Amino acid sequence: MCDHPACRSSSPRDEGPVDRAPSPAPAGPGEEVATDAFFDALRVLCRARAAQMSPERRERFLAEQLARIEQLRLRSAR
Repeated sequence: MCDHPACRSSSPRDEGPVDRAPSPAPAGPGEEVATDAFFDALRVLCRARAAQMSPERRERFLAEQLARIEQLRLRSAR
C-alpha cells in the first residue's frame, strides 16, 4: 500500500534461508481472512511515512493510500 521502496520491495533480503510457516487453511463460513488489526497496522505505517513528507504531498499520499487500504479491506471481507 505504501509507495516507500522498502514497503513495495518484493525481492528477498540476503538474510539466509527463511523458515516459512505453512499457508493457513482456507477460511470457513463466517471467518475473516484478514483482521482489522492488520489493516490498522497498514494505516499506521502509511501515516508514519506521510509524516516525513511535505504537507502538500502528505494529503494526497494519505488520501490515495487510505483509499487503497479500504478497498483491500472490503475485498478481503467478501
